[in-house]
Amino acid sequence: MSGKPCPKGQKPKRIKPKRLVDPEYRERVRALGCVACWLDGDGWVPAQIHHPREGQGMGQRAGDDKSIPLCEANHTGLVQSGKPSIHGSKPEFVARYGTEKDLLAIVAKLLEKV
Repeated sequence: MSGKPCPKGQKPKRIKPKRLVDPEYRERVRALGCVACWLDGDGWVPAQIHHPREGQGMGQRAGDDKSIPLCEANHTGLVQSGKPSIHGSKPEFVARYGTEKDLLAIVAKLLEKV
């Protein structure tokens, strides 16, 4: 922030750090298919992109360089599959598949092979 005081009655502007947006990388990650289903041995399942929030500010999400491919069932839990979802039942999800950091490491290794 600048050293200038705010006008009376106004709050200082909050400056959010800019997150990395990389559509090409995001598509490469999505093309891998759901990493949780891959760990379950289910083969390739279409994926959505999950942006971890751990380590981010309130209301912020990680950049595309830290994206994880998850199917709708493992991502939102809106599809009934009997599998835990990262947004619906995170403790069960982490117990079964590992932390977001663990999954990011797997995604990086899978991308090296592609």
